Amino acid sequence: VATPAIDALRRDAVLFSRAWANYPLTLPSHVSMLTGLLPTEHGVRDNVGYRFDAAAHPYLPRLLAERGFATGAAVSTWLLRADSGLGEGFDFYEDAVDHSAGMGLAESQRRGSVTVERALEWLRQQQGGKFFFFLHLYEPHTPYDPPEPYRSAAAHPYDGEIALADALVGRVLDALRQQGDYPRATVILLSDHGEGLGDHGEREHGILLYREALQVPLLVKLPGNRRAGATVSAAAQLADVAPTVAALAGAPQPGRTTLLDLMAEAPPERQIYAETHYARLHYGFSDLASLVDGDLHYIEGPDPELYDLATDPGERRNVLRERRRDYATLRDALQPLRRELAAPAEADPETRERLAALGYASGAAAVGDGPLPDPKTQLHLIDDLNAGLRLAGEKRHGEAVALLRRVLAESPGLTDAWASLGSSLADLGQYREAEAAYQRAMELSGGSDHLALGLAQLYLEWARYEDARQHAELALATNPAMAHQVLAEVALRGDDWETAERHAREALATREEHIPALLQLAQVAIRRERLDQARGFVEQAERAQARRSGEGVTVGLHLVKGELLARLGEGEAAAASFEKEIELHPGDMRAYSRLALLHALVGEPQLAVATLRRMVEANESPAAYGAAVETLRVLGDPGSAGRLLRVARARFPDDPRLLALAEEST
Repeated sequence: VATPAIDALRRDAVLFSRAWANYPLTLPSHVSMLTGLLPTEHGVRDNVGYRFDAAAHPYLPRLLAERGFATGAAVSTWLLRADSGLGEGFDFYEDAVDHSAGMGLAESQRRGSVTVERALEWLRQQQGGKFFFFLHLYEPHTPYDPPEPYRSAAAHPYDGEIALADALVGRVLDALRQQGDYPRATVILLSDHGEGLGDHGEREHGILLYREALQVPLLVKLPGNRRAGATVSAAAQLADVAPTVAALAGAPQPGRTTLLDLMAEAPPERQIYAETHYARLHYGFSDLASLVDGDLHYIEGPDPELYDLATDPGERRNVLRERRRDYATLRDALQPLRRELAAPAEADPETRERLAALGYASGAAAVGDGPLPDPKTQLHLIDDLNAGLRLAGEKRHGEAVALLRRVLAESPGLTDAWASLGSSLADLGQYREAEAAYQRAMELSGGSDHLALGLAQLYLEWARYEDARQHAELALATNPAMAHQVLAEVALRGDDWETAERHAREALATREEHIPALLQLAQVAIRRERLDQARGFVEQAERAQARRSGEGVTVGLHLVKGELLARLGEGEAAAASFEKEIELHPGDMRAYSRLALLHALVGEPQLAVATLRRMVEANESPAAYGAAVETLRVLGDPGSAGRLLRVARARFPDDPRLLALAEEST
């Protein structure tokens, strides 16, 4: 793949040809990068469930801010949101990537072009000043979907995303050149981890610790282009980045090796540690750790491996048996570096108590003792799980449930499979079975905030609002923005405007352009008949959405705007807004119901019924039938509501919401 911008930077920079990540996942790797600490030291051992405590550790943006640097960041994934703990110490942290309970983590990203626009806005304001900026691009990352012209120009979409990333890097470097900051700047370009691409059976990353997942690009352009074009072959790690930048800024971290040390004629000899607990936390397989020492790479797990990178860079031949002495040396050297895994909830005593109150054994299953399968022998199950996720994404939930049940029959410890099963069962209206699946996932994960929020969303749809509240509160410590967003929704459903407003404002405090929170505040204002205030929140949400050119429109934006327009007496505009919401998000039942009510209010009962029919045909779920029945009752048509309810009960006889509607009618 042609990478002209990165090639030009390389000519001005020092290339570290043997640089390694300390964890093949986004959040733990970035925390190491910005602290100089290994994952065992900073405590973030997964993408979800762990919050970085910036106040308790040496954190690069804070160290630089204390020395008069302006500090800014712009990121492209929800995983690196400010309230993960990374926002501490930054004057500016742009992370406007929406995420909702039940959304896959890979979906919670935005195109790098949007992030770069936000970055350039900030960088222009710093021209000639002393500043530190952290720019995160998600390309290349699944799903590989580059826009034109990069898609057509590449043999594979992955290559197209590399070309796009190069162009985006070029835009930033060109901006630095144009404003005169490039010559005096230190510029570091690197990746947080690699990608399996099937080399050892892993298509993505996070599960295995082979070289393709751990070895990363690392370029360092020094002020004045010192050492331009040089190559350093000494082993480097991402944990070297923070102490290097701190040293260049006059804030050295004692006892930490820097990349500057590795440029010396006699660089220090060292071993590079890496680990992953992803397979343990998400699938119930063994965790892995590894140590790189010169040309040797030792991977510790149930079936340990040793590779000679000089003769076997692709790591195809395990030489452990013929090099027992090297194996013993590296095994012994690795042991002091390893630390036991704390379950996600164990970091916060209040969350642990809440878990216990709900009947969950905090951390017990996630970090329990006993032999676990080697993840490299279980990749077929992960492929089947991913196939189930694809079926669910295509709304083929019946097929997804059947496949996921087969996977779980073979390996009942797959946390993510239980969670995915719960999500598909919920979409099928099988709430009791969905609840059981989610609860099993919660037990296996040790109290994952992400799963707690998924279960809270299930309880919301089930109208079990107290259960929804209790599970959303489990995520307050590690995922406050989304937890407050769900808690605001619980309060809205219960007509508790004061509590809804409080939680929506708490969510908004985590990010100025938090569109879902702005929409919740608009809903509260509408209910309180404060229409001018509601208009202000909707307009603020629309401005935030406009700044996200090329991204999907946030669920509920046109719905809430339609509600406001209807209250203002602008029926035609309100109907158009509801139709737009249906077009963009056909699975959200609220817009259909609001539009049907609006048609009825203006004397168009046939259009009202037709709208409800569209809703049921587009979704074919108990939730859609239930919403249609409730709307028909509000419209004063109990006969049609009763007939539709009988059809729905015949299709979904065990659905609790439909059962409750039937009991209400008697």
